[in-house]
Amino acid sequence: MEPNPYRTRVVAEHAVNTTQRKICHRYLQLYATSDTGDMSITELCRAVPVARTTFYHYFASLDEVRHYIEDNWVGRALRLADQLGRSTAGVSSKTFVEEQVADFLASTRLTLKVLMLVHPSRTFLKKISDALKARYWERCGGDEMRLEIISGGICALINNYLRLKQPVDHRRWVARCGKLTQQLLVTMSVNS
Repeated sequence: MEPNPYRTRVVAEHAVNTTQRKICHRYLQLYATSDTGDMSITELCRAVPVARTTFYHYFASLDEVRHYIEDNWVGRALRLADQLGRSTAGVSSKTFVEEQVADFLASTRLTLKVLMLVHPSRTFLKKISDALKARYWERCGGDEMRLEIISGGICALINNYLRLKQPVDHRRWVARCGKLTQQLLVTMSVNS
């Protein structure tokens, strides 16, 4: 099998300091409440509050803030998947995995909602898709069609999660999606 080409496309999580975190959080809040997604650097700086020079110390533009948020979400998701893969190797602790994934989704729901529903970002969806393809590369034997089905299916499940009315039983939802993903993987390997 050829090497996993998606591994090199996946972004790494950036180190984030407190000021960057505040800028990113306020960006998401303002972006979520904007009808058009338009905002100015001045408006964002006023909302944080930080000086424009502080903003430019960390980011060159508002697009860079969005890409930074996207990269961090994908990087955190992959790091969690790697940690869970290592910590549960040989241990059947589905509950532990479900809790960790549910906590991650709950803590990053605003990011997902803004970048997938309110103002959908094609680059974010592409990054998620590439990350999923990198993660499932070996299980799908490098088959592009299988990878596309898995990544599309999981993105659809995330979209469904974001549309659920609050409060959400995150753990139950993650358990159900895990079962659906496993069934899909098994079905595709049986019919290959």
